[in-house]
Amino acid sequence: MIAPAPSSAADNALVRWRRRRRRIAWAGAVVCTVVAAWAVSPPTPTGAPSLTLSAPPARPEPGDDDITPTLDVATFARANLWNPPTAASSDATTSSGDAERQEPRTPLRLVLVAIIIEADEGLLAALYDPDRDELLIVRRGDHALTFRVESLTPTSITLHDGRRATTLTVRRPESTS
Repeated sequence: MIAPAPSSAADNALVRWRRRRRRIAWAGAVVCTVVAAWAVSPPTPTGAPSLTLSAPPARPEPGDDDITPTLDVATFARANLWNPPTAASSDATTSSGDAERQEPRTPLRLVLVAIIIEADEGLLAALYDPDRDELLIVRRGDHALTFRVESLTPTSITLHDGRRATTLTVRRPESTS
């Protein structure tokens, strides 16, 4: 027995399916080629602004009336925050240091970074001196530069330079919710 010849409608459907498959394969090859060329080509500048580091803001002159300590973020990038010297070693270096560093500063340049509560030692304060780029750890009665630590609470520290007392407080971050 001889099998009947396929009808022309079925033959046309098979031919159309093969053409579609061929066109899809060519389109896929073109897309893959374009994507590969785009992936290995160097990026072209689009005119988008680039990130640049700007100079820190100018520091106030000693004669300025503003006595509020400012926080210069660039100085924290260079600071050795994880291995700070103790207050005793800082006092030893300041006693043998320049006399100009011993003079009282106007305005006070120390920044209260944190109050540390330890079970065995009580309260400690972390003070950052941007002029010397140092982090000082002090307790009540210690000296930080020319200032003596008069009192220390969980939220503030009072420093006295022989003429006046200055209180620095820890600022809590504002909640965004």
